[in-house]
Amino acid sequence: MARLKDRQRQIPGGFRFSLPEAGYESSPFSSFTQIANSVIKLTNANPNLAQKYGWPIDRAAVEDWVDDFNASICKMNGWREYYVDGGSDKHTSTIHRDHWPLWAKSVATMKHPDDNGVGDTVERIIGSDNSDALKDWYQKVFHRVCGCDGRKQTWNIKYPY
Repeated sequence: MARLKDRQRQIPGGFRFSLPEAGYESSPFSSFTQIANSVIKLTNANPNLAQKYGWPIDRAAVEDWVDDFNASICKMNGWREYYVDGGSDKHTSTIHRDHWPLWAKSVATMKHPDDNGVGDTVERIIGSDNSDALKDWYQKVFHRVCGCDGRKQTWNIKYPY
């Protein structure tokens, strides 16, 4: 998994983060710490949403979440000077199946023997053609990359079969 080389160095276009389920979009060029603080405040204010979507709530995990999001943007855009590959996944931990959010349990009912986790199943269901179309649409509408590749890896780690 990709990780930022320096959480204090802005990436092209600035650090960003979004939680569409909560209507949250970081302000342009917010610092890494400002984004992490906003996400922590949001998850603490909305514990039901955090539980439903499996959002992390402790500082280290939220910071890694924001890092993953921005490192994925860098990786997809080929900005090698801003990220490193093979970073530790120690803060993206597996969640016991009893604690999975309902959406992950629902996706798991459609698993295929070749799927390693929920991320693989979602990618297979969407299909590569639709996935590319979704990425293009997201880029046009939101003027940034969607972070799908990093999300797939994270979901495979958090919700494995």
